[in-house]
Amino acid sequence: NSYGTSQPLLKYILLPTSATPIWDGSTNIIQTLVPASPLKAVTVCMASPPECSDVANLARLLSYTQQMNLEGSASASIVPIPINTGADGVSGLASFIDVAKQCAILTGPGRFAINNVFTPIINNYGITQIDYTTANPALSDLVAFPYFNRAIPSDTFNLKVLAATMDYFAWERVILLTTADTYGTAMAAAATDAMDERAILVEQLYTVDSMTAASLTPFFTKLRDTYIGRIVIPLLPVSDEQAALFIDTWASMNDKTTIFLFSNIFCQYLHSRPAQRLRVPSSICALPTFNQTSVDLTKAAYDASLPAVRTTLYNAGFENVDQCDLDSWGPYSVFALDAAKMLRQIVVNASTTGVVINTANMMPMIRGVTFKGVSSPFIITKQGDRASAEYNVDIQMYGTNANVTVFGYWDSQATPNFRYLLSNKNSITWLDGTTKYPAATIRSLTFIAQTTLTASPGTIVLSVLGFLGTFLVFGFCYRHYRTQRMLELDFDQMVQDLDRAQKKKREEAELSV
Repeated sequence: NSYGTSQPLLKYILLPTSATPIWDGSTNIIQTLVPASPLKAVTVCMASPPECSDVANLARLLSYTQQMNLEGSASASIVPIPINTGADGVSGLASFIDVAKQCAILTGPGRFAINNVFTPIINNYGITQIDYTTANPALSDLVAFPYFNRAIPSDTFNLKVLAATMDYFAWERVILLTTADTYGTAMAAAATDAMDERAILVEQLYTVDSMTAASLTPFFTKLRDTYIGRIVIPLLPVSDEQAALFIDTWASMNDKTTIFLFSNIFCQYLHSRPAQRLRVPSSICALPTFNQTSVDLTKAAYDASLPAVRTTLYNAGFENVDQCDLDSWGPYSVFALDAAKMLRQIVVNASTTGVVINTANMMPMIRGVTFKGVSSPFIITKQGDRASAEYNVDIQMYGTNANVTVFGYWDSQATPNFRYLLSNKNSITWLDGTTKYPAATIRSLTFIAQTTLTASPGTIVLSVLGFLGTFLVFGFCYRHYRTQRMLELDFDQMVQDLDRAQKKKREEAELSV
């Protein structure tokens, strides 16, 4: 970021002492004496946890911004400050506070829990935020997160994809597993709404207090012994270690019947670890689509910059960077590049219009604006969300060396949204080794009846009481109706008798005359 004599910040010319001194306080004269500085730089703080999947995305973002600086394509330099947030955000908070005043923009931090830790500082300094990994719907709250924007689609879309997939396979019930916190509440609400749209029953919403084997084992035990359904959607804010723990705990139950539909953050982990995905046959993921050709155009520059990027990340506290695979590209890499393209477009627009780069000026340059993404243009809504999304839906085939197969495609702007891509419905080898569609439950009618009766005696008692109450109300109403009808008939008879008596009197009176 140094400037040599070819790019001076200020030119000072010593006039002859005999010359007439210049004294003019007007702005025009000052601007003439002091030309505009060529040093146009935007400080971008790039926060990320040390998980390898997150470090890989940060490396792509960092490489792209460095390439922009070398090309001068953004009309201004971007000064990146990588920040290791730590696994929970608390350990990295001090590092963020130290540089927060300098941050014109914050990218990341890539995890919902970490974002909650950083948000008070973000809101205090009014830092414009662009995330490319965190998809929890709760972040669309403009009151709690007024500066939050994201290049990745919200999990609201992801859960609609999973609901559409269940609807296609005629799976009419699902079990949701989430955490007892803000993250879990938002995810459960979005998942329930998505299932309601497809008339899918949420059989059970199970919450865990922590991501430990002790918390997960009771759930897997109930899943094996008590619950009717076998379709499970884990809505968990997992780290890499926690995702591995989840799979290990489930595998220890020797469960060969459960079908998992994993949410966005879990699928990011599984996509980068094929061996772990192989352990969960028939697991389904919805991964964002991307244009491979467009991504390939950026790979050459990325590969060339990778040694320097590794050094930068290591010096910034990402000491595990050499243990991470930064060469592989996946669907979620695209969103890091989209975030970089958002940065470029914002900086170019600010430089072109001559506005000061701060949150007040940048937010109108983000929300309601169309950006040129890696694969296709996209719009950021007034809530800071990506307005549309497209997904490929894949499944882990059953077998020792089975492949992950894409079988579906979902587009938020298409009608219908979901499209089955395989040649026929028997192209998938399921976890039982057959190609027949599995049902949503393997339980017998006897088990379902017994489970329903034993699982909710209170509901049964209330139902019986409700039936008796309805019967009694019906009986009361009928008796009331019958009594009222008899009174009406008696009244009609009285009127008729009175009419006949009056008529007889009139006839007798006429005869007497």
